[in-house]
Amino acid sequence: MTLSTATRVSLGAFAAALLVTVATGLSVHRFGPTAVWIGLAAAALVISTWLLSSAARVLWSPVAEVTVVVARQRKELEREKRALYKALRELEFDYQMGKLSSRDFEEANSRYRSRALAILKALDEVPSDGRARIEDELRARVEKQRRQNCPGCEQPNDPDAAFCKKCGRALVAR
Repeated sequence: MTLSTATRVSLGAFAAALLVTVATGLSVHRFGPTAVWIGLAAAALVISTWLLSSAARVLWSPVAEVTVVVARQRKELEREKRALYKALRELEFDYQMGKLSSRDFEEANSRYRSRALAILKALDEVPSDGRARIEDELRARVEKQRRQNCPGCEQPNDPDAAFCKKCGRALVAR
């Protein structure tokens, strides 16, 4: 497992604060309980700074911004689509009740339908919530963890097994 530079720096700062706390705790007889509290406060400060910086990195990363913008844009388009569908249903109902003339109905209906068509095209262009990406990743993980059967005894074995756990025969690498 590789750690990012920020994580290594954070862990180093935490280790330093912990070392200061332990050192002051060991020297209680020399400095007194105040030094222990100062060391614990320093450790708490380092931990809280690390947690806040981790949260800030996630919030301010370009991927998070794009995801939020896309999600917001998709939500607005979905909301407008629902409003247009509702308006079309009400328009149809008003026409059937005789509240609108044929000319008015056709005019409003064509405007609403053209706008709905534009919204549907825009929704097709805006990336979805990532469901397809999640499903692809899940499929890849399931494929990776699929057990392999021994060619001799058909015993299911772990995907990383080199030998069958029942008969000991060497397994064919995929």
